[in-house]
Amino acid sequence: MEPIAVYLVDRSTLFRDGIKRLLSEGGFIVKREASHLQDLLTRVDSEDAPHIILTDIAAGDPLFPQHLGALRERFADVRIVILTDELTPERIGVAVQGGADGYLLKDISVDALRQSLRLVMLGEKVMPADLATSVSGGEDLEARRRSHKAVLAKMSGRETEVLRYLLQGLSNKAIGNQLNISEGTVKVHLKGILKKINVRNRTQAVIWAMVNGIASSLAPTVAAAPAHGAPPGSDIAVTPRPTIAPAGFNAAPGKSALKVVIVEDELLVAMYIEQTVRDLGYEVIGPAGTLAEAKKLFEVSDFDVAILDVRLRQGELIYPAIEILRERRIPFVFITAYGAEGLDRQFGRHPVLKKPFSQRELQRCIRNVVALQ
Repeated sequence: MEPIAVYLVDRSTLFRDGIKRLLSEGGFIVKREASHLQDLLTRVDSEDAPHIILTDIAAGDPLFPQHLGALRERFADVRIVILTDELTPERIGVAVQGGADGYLLKDISVDALRQSLRLVMLGEKVMPADLATSVSGGEDLEARRRSHKAVLAKMSGRETEVLRYLLQGLSNKAIGNQLNISEGTVKVHLKGILKKINVRNRTQAVIWAMVNGIASSLAPTVAAAPAHGAPPGSDIAVTPRPTIAPAGFNAAPGKSALKVVIVEDELLVAMYIEQTVRDLGYEVIGPAGTLAEAKKLFEVSDFDVAILDVRLRQGELIYPAIEILRERRIPFVFITAYGAEGLDRQFGRHPVLKKPFSQRELQRCIRNVVALQ
Protein backbone atom coordinates (compact mmCIF):
# COMPACT_ATOMS: atom_id res chain seq x y z
CA MET A 1 0.00 0.00 0.00
CA GLU A 2 1.30 3.45 -0.91
CA PRO A 3 2.33 5.42 2.21
CA ILE A 4 0.42 8.61 3.04
CA ALA A 5 2.58 11.57 1.97
CA VAL A 6 2.92 14.34 4.56
CA TYR A 7 4.34 17.84 4.48
CA LEU A 8 5.42 18.74 8.01
CA VAL A 9 5.63 22.35 9.21
CA ASP A 10 6.93 23.30 12.66
CA ARG A 11 9.46 25.79 13.97
CA SER A 12 11.28 23.14 16.02
CA THR A 13 13.76 20.99 14.08
CA LEU A 14 13.91 18.54 16.97
CA PHE A 15 10.10 18.17 16.98
CA ARG A 16 10.03 17.60 13.22
CA ASP A 17 12.69 14.92 13.46
CA GLY A 18 10.71 13.11 16.15
CA ILE A 19 7.42 13.27 14.24
CA LYS A 20 9.11 12.03 11.05
CA ARG A 21 10.39 8.94 12.83
CA LEU A 22 7.09 8.22 14.55
CA LEU A 23 5.01 8.63 11.38
CA SER A 24 7.37 6.57 9.23
CA GLU A 25 6.64 3.56 11.45
CA GLY A 26 2.91 3.83 10.83
CA GLY A 27 2.43 3.94 7.06
CA PHE A 28 3.27 7.62 6.52
CA ILE A 29 6.17 9.33 4.80
CA VAL A 30 7.26 12.92 5.41
CA LYS A 31 8.18 14.12 1.92
CA ARG A 32 9.00 17.69 2.85
CA GLU A 33 9.44 19.72 6.00
CA ALA A 34 9.70 23.43 6.73
CA SER A 35 9.77 25.91 9.59
CA HIS A 36 6.95 28.04 8.16
CA LEU A 37 4.15 27.62 5.62
CA GLN A 38 5.71 30.32 3.46
CA ASP A 39 8.76 28.09 3.00
CA LEU A 40 6.53 25.41 1.44
CA LEU A 41 4.96 27.93 -0.93
CA THR A 42 8.35 28.90 -2.31
CA ARG A 43 9.74 25.35 -2.57
CA VAL A 44 6.93 23.16 -3.93
CA ASP A 45 4.64 23.15 -6.95
CA SER A 46 1.19 21.71 -7.66
CA GLU A 47 2.65 18.54 -9.22
CA ASP A 48 4.35 17.61 -5.95
CA ALA A 49 1.15 17.37 -3.94
CA PRO A 50 1.06 15.67 -0.52
CA HIS A 51 -1.92 13.90 0.98
CA ILE A 52 -1.71 15.83 4.26
CA ILE A 53 -0.12 19.07 5.44
CA LEU A 54 0.56 18.79 9.18
CA THR A 55 1.35 22.23 10.55
CA ASP A 56 1.61 24.22 13.73
CA ILE A 57 0.05 27.68 13.83
CA ALA A 58 2.88 30.19 13.75
CA ALA A 59 2.40 32.60 16.65
CA GLY A 60 3.09 36.17 15.61
CA ASP A 61 2.70 35.47 11.88
CA PRO A 62 -0.17 37.69 10.63
CA LEU A 63 0.07 36.09 7.16
CA PHE A 64 -0.54 32.53 8.37
CA PRO A 65 -4.22 32.46 7.21
CA GLN A 66 -3.24 33.73 3.76
CA HIS A 67 -0.50 31.11 3.46
CA LEU A 68 -2.98 28.43 4.50
CA GLY A 69 -5.39 29.62 1.82
CA ALA A 70 -2.64 29.71 -0.81
CA LEU A 71 -1.74 26.09 -0.08
CA ARG A 72 -5.43 25.17 -0.39
CA GLU A 73 -5.46 26.78 -3.83
CA ARG A 74 -2.26 25.06 -4.93
CA PHE A 75 -3.19 21.60 -3.62
CA ALA A 76 -6.95 21.30 -4.15
CA ASP A 77 -7.31 17.82 -2.62
CA VAL A 78 -4.88 18.15 0.27
CA ARG A 79 -6.01 17.64 3.87
CA ILE A 80 -4.76 20.25 6.34
CA VAL A 81 -4.32 19.31 10.01
CA ILE A 82 -3.29 21.77 12.71
CA LEU A 83 -0.98 20.24 15.33
CA THR A 84 -0.35 22.80 18.04
CA ASP A 85 0.24 23.15 21.77
CA GLU A 86 -2.72 25.32 22.78
CA LEU A 87 -6.49 25.45 22.36
CA THR A 88 -7.02 29.22 22.11
CA PRO A 89 -9.71 31.37 20.44
CA GLU A 90 -7.17 32.80 18.02
CA ARG A 91 -5.93 29.43 16.87
CA ILE A 92 -9.39 27.90 16.65
CA GLY A 93 -10.47 30.87 14.54
CA VAL A 94 -7.56 30.45 12.13
CA ALA A 95 -8.20 26.69 11.84
CA VAL A 96 -11.94 27.03 11.22
CA GLN A 97 -11.69 29.93 8.78
CA GLY A 98 -8.82 28.26 6.95
CA GLY A 99 -10.95 25.17 6.37
CA ALA A 100 -8.65 22.87 8.36
CA ASP A 101 -9.66 19.20 8.39
CA GLY A 102 -8.33 18.61 11.88
CA TYR A 103 -7.16 20.40 15.01
CA LEU A 104 -4.93 18.35 17.31
CA LEU A 105 -2.90 19.13 20.42
CA LYS A 106 0.73 18.11 20.75
CA ASP A 107 0.06 16.10 23.91
CA ILE A 108 -1.76 13.51 21.77
CA SER A 109 -0.42 9.94 21.83
CA VAL A 110 1.43 8.57 18.81
CA ASP A 111 -1.27 5.99 18.07
CA ALA A 112 -4.00 8.62 18.35
CA LEU A 113 -2.09 10.93 15.99
CA ARG A 114 -1.69 8.23 13.36
CA GLN A 115 -5.33 7.18 13.64
CA SER A 116 -6.52 10.79 13.47
CA LEU A 117 -4.57 11.37 10.26
CA ARG A 118 -6.05 8.19 8.76
CA LEU A 119 -9.54 9.41 9.64
CA VAL A 120 -8.81 12.73 7.97
CA MET A 121 -7.83 10.85 4.82
CA LEU A 122 -11.28 9.21 4.91
CA GLY A 123 -12.93 12.63 4.97
CA GLU A 124 -13.56 12.89 8.70
CA LYS A 125 -12.95 15.95 10.87
CA VAL A 126 -10.79 15.37 13.95
CA MET A 127 -10.43 17.56 17.01
CA PRO A 128 -9.54 17.42 20.73
CA ALA A 129 -12.04 15.76 23.05
CA ASP A 130 -12.94 19.09 24.71
CA LEU A 131 -13.90 20.62 21.38
CA ALA A 132 -15.67 17.46 20.24
CA THR A 133 -17.78 17.53 23.39
CA SER A 134 -18.76 21.12 22.63
CA VAL A 135 -20.09 20.23 19.19
CA SER A 136 -21.66 16.84 19.87
CA GLY A 137 -24.83 15.82 21.60
CA GLY A 138 -26.92 14.54 18.72
CA GLU A 139 -29.71 17.05 19.24
CA ASP A 140 -31.54 18.75 16.40
CA LEU A 141 -29.12 21.28 14.89
CA GLU A 142 -31.72 23.92 14.13
CA ALA A 143 -33.34 23.55 17.56
CA ARG A 144 -29.95 23.97 19.22
CA ARG A 145 -29.24 27.12 17.25
CA ARG A 146 -32.65 28.61 18.03
CA SER A 147 -32.06 27.91 21.72
CA HIS A 148 -28.63 29.51 21.75
CA LYS A 149 -29.79 32.52 19.75
CA ALA A 150 -32.46 33.00 22.41
CA VAL A 151 -29.66 33.07 24.99
CA LEU A 152 -27.83 35.62 22.86
CA ALA A 153 -30.94 37.80 22.83
CA LYS A 154 -30.83 37.95 26.64
CA MET A 155 -27.35 39.43 26.64
CA SER A 156 -26.91 43.14 27.14
CA GLY A 157 -25.67 45.25 24.27
CA ARG A 158 -22.29 45.61 25.94
CA GLU A 159 -21.98 41.85 26.49
CA THR A 160 -22.73 41.28 22.81
CA GLU A 161 -19.98 43.75 21.87
CA VAL A 162 -17.50 42.00 24.17
CA LEU A 163 -18.38 38.61 22.67
CA ARG A 164 -17.94 40.04 19.16
CA TYR A 165 -14.41 41.21 19.95
CA LEU A 166 -13.69 37.95 21.77
CA LEU A 167 -14.40 36.13 18.50
CA GLN A 168 -11.71 38.26 16.86
CA GLY A 169 -9.19 36.98 19.40
CA LEU A 170 -8.71 40.27 21.24
CA SER A 171 -7.37 40.33 24.81
CA ASN A 172 -9.39 41.89 27.65
CA LYS A 173 -7.17 44.96 27.49
CA ALA A 174 -7.61 45.32 23.73
CA ILE A 175 -11.39 44.90 24.05
CA GLY A 176 -11.40 47.64 26.68
CA ASN A 177 -9.49 49.94 24.32
CA GLN A 178 -11.99 49.26 21.52
CA LEU A 179 -14.99 49.97 23.77
CA ASN A 180 -13.34 52.73 25.82
CA ILE A 181 -13.92 50.88 29.10
CA SER A 182 -11.53 49.53 31.71
CA GLU A 183 -10.06 46.02 31.62
CA GLY A 184 -11.84 45.30 34.90
CA THR A 185 -15.19 46.20 33.34
CA VAL A 186 -14.45 43.87 30.43
CA LYS A 187 -13.85 41.06 32.94
CA VAL A 188 -17.23 41.76 34.57
CA HIS A 189 -19.00 41.54 31.19
CA LEU A 190 -17.06 38.40 30.31
CA LYS A 191 -18.13 36.77 33.57
CA GLY A 192 -21.76 37.56 32.69
CA ILE A 193 -21.35 36.04 29.22
CA LEU A 194 -19.84 32.82 30.58
CA LYS A 195 -22.68 32.46 33.09
CA LYS A 196 -25.42 33.00 30.48
CA ILE A 197 -24.03 30.51 27.97
CA ASN A 198 -22.95 28.04 30.69
CA VAL A 199 -19.25 27.68 29.82
CA ARG A 200 -16.14 27.97 31.97
CA ASN A 201 -13.72 30.17 30.03
CA ARG A 202 -13.26 32.50 27.06
CA THR A 203 -12.03 29.72 24.76
CA GLN A 204 -15.21 27.72 25.36
CA ALA A 205 -17.22 30.91 24.73
CA VAL A 206 -15.61 31.28 21.30
CA ILE A 207 -16.25 27.61 20.51
CA TRP A 208 -19.88 28.00 21.65
CA ALA A 209 -20.41 30.93 19.28
CA MET A 210 -18.70 29.23 16.35
CA VAL A 211 -20.34 25.82 16.53
CA ASN A 212 -23.83 27.18 17.11
CA GLY A 213 -23.87 29.53 14.13
CA ILE A 214 -23.68 32.61 16.34
CA ALA A 215 -20.38 33.92 14.99
CA SER A 216 -21.83 35.17 11.69
CA SER A 217 -24.60 37.11 13.46
CA LEU A 218 -21.96 38.86 15.58
CA ALA A 219 -19.82 39.93 12.63
CA PRO A 220 -18.97 43.64 13.02
CA THR A 221 -20.36 46.02 10.43
CA VAL A 222 -17.09 47.96 10.50
CA ALA A 223 -13.73 46.18 10.46
CA ALA A 224 -12.05 46.33 13.85
CA ALA A 225 -8.54 45.93 12.45
CA PRO A 226 -6.60 47.01 9.36
CA ALA A 227 -6.91 44.73 6.36
CA HIS A 228 -4.44 41.85 6.43
CA GLY A 229 -3.18 42.92 9.86
CA ALA A 230 -3.39 41.38 13.29
CA PRO A 231 -6.18 42.63 15.58
CA PRO A 232 -4.95 44.92 18.38
CA GLY A 233 -3.67 42.88 21.30
CA SER A 234 -3.57 39.62 19.31
CA ASP A 235 -0.53 37.79 18.02
CA ILE A 236 -2.48 36.13 15.23
CA ALA A 237 -4.65 37.67 12.55
CA VAL A 238 -8.01 35.97 12.19
CA THR A 239 -8.54 36.96 8.58
CA PRO A 240 -11.97 36.29 7.02
CA ARG A 241 -12.00 34.00 4.00
CA PRO A 242 -11.87 36.14 0.83
CA THR A 243 -15.23 36.55 -0.84
CA ILE A 244 -15.58 35.42 -4.44
CA ALA A 245 -18.29 37.27 -6.32
CA PRO A 246 -20.91 34.78 -7.54
CA ALA A 247 -20.42 35.22 -11.26
CA GLY A 248 -23.66 34.89 -13.14
CA PHE A 249 -25.77 35.02 -10.00
CA ASN A 250 -25.64 38.64 -8.94
CA ALA A 251 -29.18 39.43 -7.91
CA ALA A 252 -30.90 41.98 -10.09
CA PRO A 253 -32.50 44.99 -8.41
CA GLY A 254 -35.61 43.87 -6.55
CA LYS A 255 -34.62 40.18 -6.71
CA SER A 256 -33.39 38.09 -3.80
CA ALA A 257 -30.14 36.12 -3.81
CA LEU A 258 -29.95 32.47 -4.79
CA LYS A 259 -31.38 30.32 -1.99
CA VAL A 260 -29.36 27.24 -1.05
CA VAL A 261 -30.48 24.35 1.18
CA ILE A 262 -27.65 22.58 3.03
CA VAL A 263 -27.95 18.99 4.25
CA GLU A 264 -24.94 17.94 6.35
CA ASP A 265 -24.93 16.02 9.63
CA GLU A 266 -21.44 16.95 10.86
CA LEU A 267 -21.72 20.27 12.63
CA LEU A 268 -18.30 21.75 11.85
CA VAL A 269 -18.60 20.77 8.19
CA ALA A 270 -22.10 22.27 8.07
CA MET A 271 -20.74 25.49 9.57
CA TYR A 272 -17.96 25.64 6.99
CA ILE A 273 -20.36 25.09 4.08
CA GLU A 274 -22.86 27.58 5.51
CA GLN A 275 -20.22 30.30 5.83
CA THR A 276 -18.83 29.51 2.37
CA VAL A 277 -22.29 29.80 0.82
CA ARG A 278 -22.90 33.12 2.60
CA ASP A 279 -19.50 34.40 1.44
CA LEU A 280 -20.61 33.70 -2.12
CA GLY A 281 -23.56 36.03 -1.61
CA TYR A 282 -26.20 33.29 -1.45
CA GLU A 283 -28.95 32.83 1.12
CA VAL A 284 -28.70 29.75 3.37
CA ILE A 285 -31.64 27.55 4.34
CA GLY A 286 -30.96 24.95 7.01
CA PRO A 287 -28.72 23.14 7.55
CA ALA A 288 -30.50 19.83 8.10
CA GLY A 289 -28.68 16.94 9.72
CA THR A 290 -31.12 14.04 9.38
CA LEU A 291 -33.20 12.53 6.61
CA ALA A 292 -36.43 13.67 8.30
CA GLU A 293 -35.16 17.25 8.61
CA ALA A 294 -34.08 17.22 4.97
CA LYS A 295 -37.48 15.99 3.76
CA LYS A 296 -39.26 18.66 5.79
CA LEU A 297 -37.05 21.42 4.36
CA PHE A 298 -37.52 20.12 0.82
CA GLU A 299 -41.32 20.07 1.20
CA VAL A 300 -41.95 23.44 2.83
CA SER A 301 -39.02 25.72 1.91
CA ASP A 302 -38.63 28.05 -1.04
CA PHE A 303 -35.13 27.48 -2.47
CA ASP A 304 -33.20 27.22 -5.74
CA VAL A 305 -30.55 24.53 -5.22
CA ALA A 306 -29.59 21.91 -2.60
CA ILE A 307 -26.17 20.77 -1.32
CA LEU A 308 -26.49 17.20 -0.08
CA ASP A 309 -24.24 15.10 2.13
CA VAL A 310 -24.83 11.46 1.21
CA ARG A 311 -24.45 9.74 4.58
CA LEU A 312 -26.34 11.30 7.48
CA ARG A 313 -26.82 10.44 11.15
CA GLN A 314 -27.33 6.83 12.23
CA GLY A 315 -26.29 5.52 8.82
CA GLU A 316 -29.17 7.20 6.95
CA LEU A 317 -28.70 7.96 3.25
CA ILE A 318 -30.07 11.08 1.58
CA TYR A 319 -31.48 9.24 -1.47
CA PRO A 320 -35.12 8.79 -0.25
CA ALA A 321 -35.46 12.59 -0.02
CA ILE A 322 -34.27 13.25 -3.56
CA GLU A 323 -37.62 12.34 -5.11
CA ILE A 324 -39.04 15.51 -3.55
CA LEU A 325 -36.36 17.58 -5.30
CA ARG A 326 -37.07 15.89 -8.59
CA GLU A 327 -40.80 16.51 -8.31
CA ARG A 328 -40.11 20.19 -7.61
CA ARG A 329 -37.45 20.30 -10.38
CA ILE A 330 -34.84 21.68 -7.98
CA PRO A 331 -31.17 20.98 -8.88
CA PHE A 332 -28.83 19.48 -6.31
CA VAL A 333 -25.15 18.72 -5.70
CA PHE A 334 -23.78 15.78 -3.72
CA ILE A 335 -20.89 16.25 -1.30
CA THR A 336 -19.00 13.22 -0.01
CA ALA A 337 -15.53 12.23 1.12
CA TYR A 338 -15.49 9.46 -1.50
CA GLY A 339 -16.37 11.55 -4.58
CA ALA A 340 -18.36 9.86 -7.36
CA GLU A 341 -17.33 6.44 -6.03
CA GLY A 342 -19.41 7.08 -2.92
CA LEU A 343 -22.68 7.50 -4.84
CA ASP A 344 -25.38 4.99 -5.60
CA ARG A 345 -25.09 3.73 -9.19
CA GLN A 346 -28.22 5.59 -10.33
CA PHE A 347 -26.48 8.90 -9.51
CA GLY A 348 -23.13 7.96 -11.02
CA ARG A 349 -23.23 10.85 -13.52
CA HIS A 350 -24.67 13.44 -11.15
CA PRO A 351 -22.57 16.45 -10.04
CA VAL A 352 -20.59 15.64 -6.91
CA LEU A 353 -17.96 17.48 -4.87
CA LYS A 354 -15.34 15.50 -3.02
CA LYS A 355 -14.63 16.67 0.53
CA PRO A 356 -12.68 18.76 1.23
CA PHE A 357 -13.51 21.31 -1.48
CA SER A 358 -12.70 24.96 -2.01
CA GLN A 359 -15.06 27.91 -2.16
CA ARG A 360 -14.35 28.29 -5.87
CA GLU A 361 -15.16 24.62 -6.56
CA LEU A 362 -18.47 24.93 -4.70
CA GLN A 363 -19.39 28.08 -6.60
CA ARG A 364 -18.60 26.49 -9.95
CA CYS A 365 -20.62 23.37 -9.14
CA ILE A 366 -23.67 25.36 -8.00
CA ARG A 367 -23.51 27.55 -11.07
CA ASN A 368 -23.31 24.52 -13.38
CA VAL A 369 -26.26 22.60 -11.93
CA VAL A 370 -28.48 25.69 -11.86
CA ALA A 371 -27.59 26.48 -15.48
CA LEU A 372 -28.43 22.93 -16.53
CA GLN A 373 -31.85 22.95 -14.90
